[in-house]
Amino acid sequence: MTFSSFTAEGVSTQANAGGVFSFTGWPTGAKDGSDEFSGTLNAAAYYEFTITPEAGYALSLTSLTFGAGRSSTGPRQFSLRSNAGADGFATNLTGAASNTNISVTGGNIFQFVDNNSSSTYAGNSVTLTGGDFTDVTAAITFRLYAFNAEAGGSFRIDNFAISGSASAIPEPSTYVTIAAICAFAGVLGVRRRHGS
Repeated sequence: MTFSSFTAEGVSTQANAGGVFSFTGWPTGAKDGSDEFSGTLNAAAYYEFTITPEAGYALSLTSLTFGAGRSSTGPRQFSLRSNAGADGFATNLTGAASNTNISVTGGNIFQFVDNNSSSTYAGNSVTLTGGDFTDVTAAITFRLYAFNAEAGGSFRIDNFAISGSASAIPEPSTYVTIAAICAFAGVLGVRRRHGS
């Protein structure tokens, strides 16, 4: 498979840190020192990447893992979505966090604990289940939406990894051969029944 470069849309035009993917200018709505949020996900502000199966292969994806962090005024919440199936980036993917600085709230929204900002926290994951991520032969695009910043500060991600498997797709001639063998076996079975 091919894993595209990350791109940033609807935020600052220049990265603001080295060694991680980090940009500023996220939608605001968080209040410092509280878990009260007035903002919502802005569908025009996100990080994006695409996974494309090589020709002749199908992908069955199971999970994504990554690190995430924020500046002291950066987004407190973020969600991961995809265009797989008929969803078209409309639903948050099922998330989990195994660190004490990020939790997952209702609606599969990742949320930073208030006043954390100095590190990129590992142990975040998204489970990819169902037919939309099984035997995939077309490109799938993922978007990470960050929102409810305290003052438009930075949001960073690092160490993105995808888990799953790839399998070769039989050539069309293989299906023709299999169909011919099945038809021949069916004819033999009919002849045997009639010949007895």
